[in-house]
Amino acid sequence: MTIVQIGDSHVQGDVAAVATRTYLTRAFKLSGGAIGFSFPFGMARSNDPRAIRSHSQSGWTPVMATKTKVEQPFGIAGAAIDAYSKSSPMHVGLRQEGPYSLPPSEVQVLFVPSQTPPALRLNGVFPDTIDKDRGTARFSFATPPQSLTLSLDHVEGGLSTFRFLGFVLDNQASPLVFHAAGINGADVRTHLRNTMLPFELAVLNPQIIILSLGTNDAFNTQFDPVSFRADYTQLIRRIRFMCPKAFIVLATPNDHLYRNREPNTRVADAAETICNLAADEGCGVWDFYRIMGGEGSIYSWDSHGLTAADRLHFSPLGYRLQGTLLGVALYRMLTQESR
Repeated sequence: MTIVQIGDSHVQGDVAAVATRTYLTRAFKLSGGAIGFSFPFGMARSNDPRAIRSHSQSGWTPVMATKTKVEQPFGIAGAAIDAYSKSSPMHVGLRQEGPYSLPPSEVQVLFVPSQTPPALRLNGVFPDTIDKDRGTARFSFATPPQSLTLSLDHVEGGLSTFRFLGFVLDNQASPLVFHAAGINGADVRTHLRNTMLPFELAVLNPQIIILSLGTNDAFNTQFDPVSFRADYTQLIRRIRFMCPKAFIVLATPNDHLYRNREPNTRVADAAETICNLAADEGCGVWDFYRIMGGEGSIYSWDSHGLTAADRLHFSPLGYRLQGTLLGVALYRMLTQESR
């Protein structure tokens, strides 16, 4: 079972995703779940997912879909890193997410497809397989690595343009992979600008795709439900064209305060739009806005220590609760439980 969750800062932080993966692993009585997609956001001076530790490095330039208005290829998180020097390998540390996340025995390097990519090496070895048309290089390890060093070897004619899109940390011992791909500040249009998103999803071949968007759309004072719905419809149809067998689930955004002053009343409009869109497009819906209590419920969550200081994001405990609730919903859907 392969599940992909795409979203914003709530997903990039990875705490909720780890909780979802943990719940599903325990509910299905598995030894552990594979970590899946990970992007070294530390190289862009942003917060890394829990499985990775990285920092800015010479020879590599991060590019974020949230920082441009131009369509271009990014990874499924809406981020990429361009290589400008073959003499500067990428160094990334790995760490165990938790007792229910399996260390990787297999790593995929994702990149923008090219017929003339540099010769890739990961921890000094060449890939078992490389697919230039899909932009994937697969490496196997007898012993799970503690860190990753991605090197670009010289090719005839010099260093080809190489855009790195992310790692997939897999373990063949697990039948469950829960990929989490989010980027701080993302709205629906952020992911529309990503020309590689449908193709990257096709590479991962998920059975379930969860779109957790709407928070940043509704945070904008110029939020227009009609335009929001039109953009979201376009995104869903792009994804469905490349992943026709995947079941798409739309999650509604959480209640929050606008600039930490008062409830953002636009969230209710965004949530209603998402629920109506899900019904019209044949998608599932996880109505987290309703689950957490609707407008003003952020005060209750705050009083129980479940929010961050801005009362827009959650505390680690709050994210663990959110992730567990999503895990419960997914488990019930997959097992057809009504309660």
